[in-house]
Amino acid sequence: MKSLWNILLATTLCLLLPLHMSASPASDDQPSARYSNGHTCVACVAVVSVIEQLAQVHNSTVEASMERLCSYLPEKLFLKTTCYLVIRMFGPDLIKLLSTDMNADVVCHTLEFCKQDPGQPLCHLYPLPKVSGFSL
Repeated sequence: MKSLWNILLATTLCLLLPLHMSASPASDDQPSARYSNGHTCVACVAVVSVIEQLAQVHNSTVEASMERLCSYLPEKLFLKTTCYLVIRMFGPDLIKLLSTDMNADVVCHTLEFCKQDPGQPLCHLYPLPKVSGFSL
């Protein structure tokens, strides 16, 4: 079971970086960009949620949780290396956003892994924050 979890987590991490790059604002009008953006959003929310949960379970910092997450991944297919690259690119922003008690949905929208099409309802996994003047 642990092996299946590692494969799922590794796949999510490996999809996160390339999909974020393909979901650029210049390609938002293309159906393929919207389709891949949904996967990017799900992957981001899943990874950020795992990082938050690792921090809670191990009573550690977000930074330590990101390192722990990468340490779980195998070296095969450069999964561990890719994970550390993603942390290097997005880690400081994740640390800053999670330290303000934002949930995974808000973090991923803020980092532009998730986008809302005009006229469409906001897709989210967690309850939205009840902060006056806040919107995604």
